[in-house]
Amino acid sequence: MPRKLRVEFSNSFFHILNRGVEKRDIFLNDKDKNHFLSLLQNIPKKYPLKIYSYCLMNNHYHLLVGVKQRCLSEAMHYLSSSYVAYFNKKWDRVGPLFQSRFKSILIENDTYLMELTRYIHLNPVRANIARNPKDYEWSSFKDYVSIKEQDWIEINWMLNLFGSDKEMAVARYIQFVEKGMNLPVWDVEKRGGATGAIGSVEFVEKVRRLNQSCG
Repeated sequence: MPRKLRVEFSNSFFHILNRGVEKRDIFLNDKDKNHFLSLLQNIPKKYPLKIYSYCLMNNHYHLLVGVKQRCLSEAMHYLSSSYVAYFNKKWDRVGPLFQSRFKSILIENDTYLMELTRYIHLNPVRANIARNPKDYEWSSFKDYVSIKEQDWIEINWMLNLFGSDKEMAVARYIQFVEKGMNLPVWDVEKRGGATGAIGSVEFVEKVRRLNQSCG
């Protein structure tokens, strides 16, 4: 049976998630995570795509990306296939590493993007492996906190939603994320799993119809 086509829009934002097969670890040490990040850093150089936030957990990863053109499937195929080739060779294994193709959820606008970035950066806290997102090495939260300019990750766009003064925007963003530690989990998969979209009723319905037409 042919695979269902993905709905892709140009100039859109996506939450990307993938897990290890049978929820097994996809990163066995820090070198694995560093290699994955080196591949991730190549993506904006190879494709018309921006990376806004990320978090690497032992058995899965989260990304927030923005695409200028329809290139998401190609870019994620590069990331996945390159990493699986590296991992299988290093750990002398064969077969699939990820449980499926990556999951992608379309995100409509600023409000939902803010919530999504908070969700991504709070993953280590929710998993009880860090007391604060500042303590976790393998997410983009450290880049937001330090206002660290890099050529592969875009932090200014999100910080600008919290104010034009950079230092004040960072302080507000940290406060926004840490406030989420005491709020119910904003479950991205639950919210967007059925339709592949998070946003207004009209936006979700539009994506639902497009998904049906691609089925």
